[in-house]
Amino acid sequence: MLKNYLKIAFRNIRKQKLYALINILGLTLGITCCIIIYLFIQDEYSFDTFHENAQNLYRVEEASYSVPKSEIEPTPFYDTRSPEGVRKSPWLPLPLGPALRERLPEIEHFVRIDNHSLLVRRGNQSFEQDVQFVEPDFLEVFSFDLLEGDPESVLNDPKKVVLTPAAARKYFGKENPIGQTLVITIRDEETLFTVSGIVEAPPTNSSIQFSFLAPIKSRPYYDFHIEKWNSFNTPLFVELVPGTDISQFEAKLNTFAKERYGDSWQARRDRLGLPEDAPVMEFTVSPLTDIHLDASMAWTNVSNPLYSYILGAIAILILIIACINYITLALARSSGRAKEVGIRKASGARRNQIALQFWGETQLLTFIALLSGIGLAELVLPFFNQLAGKSLAISYFHNAGLLLALLVLTLITGLIAGSYPALVLSRYQPVKVLKGISAFNFKPRLTKMLLVVQYSLSILLIISSVIMYKQLDYISSKDLGYNQKQVMMVPTHTGWNEKGTQLMERYRAELQGIPGVSQVSGMAPAFTKGSNIYGFDVEGERKESYIYYVDAQFIGTMGIEMKAGHDFPEDHTTNSKDAIIVNEALVQSMGWDDPVGKSFPWRGKEHPSTVIGVVKDFHFLSLESEVQPMLFHMDPEQGGVASIAIKIDEGMIGEALPGMERAWSNVASYTPFDFWFLDDAVAQQYEQYKQWLRIMGASTLMAIIIACLGLFGLAGLTAVNKTKEIGIRKVLGATVTSIVGLLSKDFLKLITIGFLIAVPVAWYLMDQWLADFAYRIDMGPGIFLLSGVIALFIAMATVSWQSIRAALTNPVESLRSE
Repeated sequence: MLKNYLKIAFRNIRKQKLYALINILGLTLGITCCIIIYLFIQDEYSFDTFHENAQNLYRVEEASYSVPKSEIEPTPFYDTRSPEGVRKSPWLPLPLGPALRERLPEIEHFVRIDNHSLLVRRGNQSFEQDVQFVEPDFLEVFSFDLLEGDPESVLNDPKKVVLTPAAARKYFGKENPIGQTLVITIRDEETLFTVSGIVEAPPTNSSIQFSFLAPIKSRPYYDFHIEKWNSFNTPLFVELVPGTDISQFEAKLNTFAKERYGDSWQARRDRLGLPEDAPVMEFTVSPLTDIHLDASMAWTNVSNPLYSYILGAIAILILIIACINYITLALARSSGRAKEVGIRKASGARRNQIALQFWGETQLLTFIALLSGIGLAELVLPFFNQLAGKSLAISYFHNAGLLLALLVLTLITGLIAGSYPALVLSRYQPVKVLKGISAFNFKPRLTKMLLVVQYSLSILLIISSVIMYKQLDYISSKDLGYNQKQVMMVPTHTGWNEKGTQLMERYRAELQGIPGVSQVSGMAPAFTKGSNIYGFDVEGERKESYIYYVDAQFIGTMGIEMKAGHDFPEDHTTNSKDAIIVNEALVQSMGWDDPVGKSFPWRGKEHPSTVIGVVKDFHFLSLESEVQPMLFHMDPEQGGVASIAIKIDEGMIGEALPGMERAWSNVASYTPFDFWFLDDAVAQQYEQYKQWLRIMGASTLMAIIIACLGLFGLAGLTAVNKTKEIGIRKVLGATVTSIVGLLSKDFLKLITIGFLIAVPVAWYLMDQWLADFAYRIDMGPGIFLLSGVIALFIAMATVSWQSIRAALTNPVESLRSE
């Protein structure tokens, strides 16, 4: 019997090639989407699970409160920001790890990780290198594969380093790097380090990335910061004893926090109006496997879990749309199979056998679509990886979850797609069918309802994509308040010290006369490349400000506008060491009416600075946040130029670059000439949103294509139902235009209903997404109308083909059976 079912199924596929092709195409696209999105979600939730002891690894974090903790309401599941009234940070004091390990027996190991960009030299070749300073037992706590060396000793000496294979090839080529030396410039001093091990590069699903490891005690200013409990700048991870009660452990952490910081809490409580016993600061922990999907704190390679939820929902809905298409097309041609069902029933076939036949046909098509979907997914994955910044791959032998998902996907898809046709077509009565009585004369209300669902989803995706595009266009074109275009940033590789300032001055002199170079200045840190935040007390109130070291020409080079006072004098007629320039946000936070001449103790009460000028607020941070308090200073004891800013005339980069490189070799012959453009770095801040926009665009296109297949099927169904009506109307003189309008008006109603359903849902979801931005577009009616017009145009273009075809049919063909 199975052989007979397969013969009939293949025969029907050959007879109805277009029908089969549309069904297979719709199911293929749906299955392809599910495979790719499954791999994406699987990758998102696989971060850091490869560590052997992952269930016992946690990141310690600081939480500070500005309202009573009992009044803080958790954010919705789709919002990963910290709740209103609490600020969380993974940056902690350097001495915290050893102190907690000594006090809390639940901690088996602690690991501090601190990244610094330093100059690394071998022979005459120097490179700027990100160096991760870690604990000696780093490779014992985390399961990174050590290819060469002893994990217990490779980092037990402050002058040892461990490289990844790529870093080893970078410095030593094909030579064996073990035992060889590298020179690292730390705090303006060259220090010799020995390569003691080679470690496999971290996998892409690791929250901790590195290529160059060195002992934590070798980090810059280690001796200084190891005594600083108020300097929060080092992430801390702990490995806990298995079975540790996390709530009790956090209670012990907070007892420690109260003992260490409690003396200063009352002043903050008084300022904020908090109750006497309200916590001001706490230490908490997060499982290592959770930090990738925690976008509430600054960390490398974090992701918003909302994207996984949305993509998962899109995959399911797209597959449902594909199944709806199958049902629609089956109904559209059911009248053509009515006689087949009648003859088979008259020959003794039972209803369950006929239903099984239709299910078998669906499963066969689904299996073909599965094979096609896998092939298409293999072709599309490189493109998707580029969109999403991933390196996903289909592993048929090492991904049991994917194989199981494909099996379940095929069975469920075949069951859903084939259920309605099998149940409906198998109930035809053979007597009526064979007598010529129409067995297919009902109105497909269910199909129309499902079409509304299809187009509601499609219009929802169109609206979301348009809004995301407009928001990203807004933030990329918004005036930031300073000139980031045509500005090249050249790192000095000297650190934040006076040597960098001196190098900038020599380089500026060398650049004079080079065509295209108009202005040269310097700063530390560079915009978009890290930040420097100081906390200090002003009249018993805790204040914070972003701090930037600049030279006297910086404000002019960047085109920042002064609002009050004056710029730093280039002739140093005033004591520039004690002078600062602040922004409007800092003035507002201090409550000053006339800020020029005010004393500001950002370096401590013993060394206050004087405000000589105020600049208008400009966006030195991402537009996700409001402008924060910020000051410029020129105190060489508090920093120096780390990045040289070079303003280049428009269209002159190609001409200026060779001369700039020659000038650099004259002043820093053993230092690499690295550079980047400020506007590119500004744009990079929004790369995650751009990736999401590209993914949403691809998903929208896929949903629209599949929905159009469903609409195509329903248009065919309508044409079949109204064949004789069309013939009669044409005999009575109806024009092609009037018939096309007759067949299209119902679809216009359905699309309008779908639009009315999609608009409020899209407005709500996009309002939540836009809440991540402090500066956002207004979602006016124009955006929604534009999206509706796009959806209507696509739908009408799809329907028109079937409508025009039906309208052009010879009425004799329609009426000859009467």
